[in-house]
Amino acid sequence: MPGVAGGFALAEFTTPEAAGRLAAAVPLWRPGTAFGYHALTMGILMEELCRRVAGATLQELYDSRIRQPFGIDFFLGLPEDQEPRYRDVLHADGPDRSWLDPQGLDGMNSNAPVSTIMELPNHRVIRAGGMSSAGGVGSADGLASLYAAATTGIDGSAPFLGPRTVDAMAEEQVWGLDRASGQDNAFAVVFMKPQPGRNFGSHRAFGHEGASAALGFADPAYGLGFGYVPRRSEEGRTRGRAQRLSAAVRQAAAG
Repeated sequence: MPGVAGGFALAEFTTPEAAGRLAAAVPLWRPGTAFGYHALTMGILMEELCRRVAGATLQELYDSRIRQPFGIDFFLGLPEDQEPRYRDVLHADGPDRSWLDPQGLDGMNSNAPVSTIMELPNHRVIRAGGMSSAGGVGSADGLASLYAAATTGIDGSAPFLGPRTVDAMAEEQVWGLDRASGQDNAFAVVFMKPQPGRNFGSHRAFGHEGASAALGFADPAYGLGFGYVPRRSEEGRTRGRAQRLSAAVRQAAAG
């Protein structure tokens, strides 16, 4: 369920109405026959699940239970007073991008009829709403601190995830050809897992690579929380810089 025909309006993503549209849609492939990266709709699914189970929004719970107690510089719903710090995400330098068919799988997955993934954070309505896929805003330090707070704790605090939950998050669920991207991919519960084409951590690492080549992950094998946030999307020679930095950090930690 990586998208719906016609796409979602920008202000619709974090609402129950978006979940209702997704629930009414026909799956794009027969469930169980393949898997595919749900770039934006995984946020809609998680947010609706949170509303139904906890009776609060995911953004409210994140802010009260994680961001504020741990002092993390990463927001789901960027406050107005933080707006001057924001810088637009920029496309990679190079040739014009090819047309993205809004009715194709890639187009639906990136909400192309309305706005592509790369452009979403550059809209104030997305930053203010804090959609949990593509709407998080923060610094590289904040991203690293978020993963560290989850798995190792920061500044002497205990981690907010217990060992059994960390083990569950680190367990690979699927690996192979991603139906949405057409490339090899691997996932745990929600999170991406390292694999030969995206070798960002140890076998226990879990995290996510962003559309602009940003990268955040936890690596329990090394006790690491890692965050990398480039302003401009990286292609060509610069693509993979986050993975190279990750390898250098792990090598230093191992030494």
